[in-house]
Amino acid sequence: MKENYPKSSKTEILLSLPSHSWVGINQKSFKEGIKRETQAPSHILNNNTISILIGSLLGDGSLRLKKGCKNAILREMHKFSHKDYVVWKSKFFSIIGLHYTKIKGKHPQYNYQTKASKTLTKYYHLFYPNGKKIVTKEILDMVTPLALAVWCMDDGCFEYYHKTYMLCTNCFSYKGLVLMQKMFKEKYGLFPSIKKVWHKDNEYILKFYQRETKKLIDIIQPVVLNQIPKCMHYKIGLDKKKMKKFGIKIKGYNKKWREKNPNYMKEYKRKYYQEHKDNPGFKLKRKEYDKQYSKRPEVKVRKAQKLREWRKKNPEKIKEYSKKYYQNKQMKGGKK
Repeated sequence: MKENYPKSSKTEILLSLPSHSWVGINQKSFKEGIKRETQAPSHILNNNTISILIGSLLGDGSLRLKKGCKNAILREMHKFSHKDYVVWKSKFFSIIGLHYTKIKGKHPQYNYQTKASKTLTKYYHLFYPNGKKIVTKEILDMVTPLALAVWCMDDGCFEYYHKTYMLCTNCFSYKGLVLMQKMFKEKYGLFPSIKKVWHKDNEYILKFYQRETKKLIDIIQPVVLNQIPKCMHYKIGLDKKKMKKFGIKIKGYNKKWREKNPNYMKEYKRKYYQEHKDNPGFKLKRKEYDKQYSKRPEVKVRKAQKLREWRKKNPEKIKEYSKKYYQNKQMKGGKK
């Protein structure tokens, strides 16, 4: 083989072989004494493929670098009902080369795996600098609406009862979630809150409340409906069975129940606060929640409106407070 291709390098010899099977190339490279590290070529990816890669790495995708190899492999796994979504996503990486597998059992799964590539190693060093997946500002700057849609399809969860949205970011640290909050605020004008997973230590998720979910779905929906298969549309709130179950029946029931018991929630919250008053963990959570809640711009506007209304209704109290304030100020100045 070397006599037929004397001018070309070792990698060019492998790529110019007539056989297209990767197993055949590995066997011939082993006979010629070529290492596996030199086999993976570099590929040029489009903007769409890069955004899908970033979205999938923030979600369920993972890059792996085996022992004795310099180049990384992309791998992703979903349940078997999401097969169309897996095939749609994997087509963007067909330049690198693909391998599909089905895992049987009680919960059957379908996954794809790419071949090793130098382009994937660049993203491996971004996401896995110390062998563990992290998030940095450089990565979040590359998040586009398509990447965000893929991220939500992987790790997103739409709650039909409360009409809220969750991103299950359990694998990332608290600092990474703070960076995500800033990214959503600066790029898309969204204000998600960080919540701790109650049954696990050092695991957090991002939660979008009703107003924020509407904004998020407005950003994602055109991408999902035009590009992503129908098997994933339920993650935007378009599952008709769940809409009927949670949207219509429970709404009517709640209205009737609230009319009969208008002060139930106030009494329940008061009792709960009295029971957990002395617990130090409850106090810390309450303080953190109040800080995050007070920083929202919508809450600041509401507080300002309430103050204006109160000042209009109670002008005499304002005069009394102002007199006391100036008297205390004069007393402090006199003592000095």
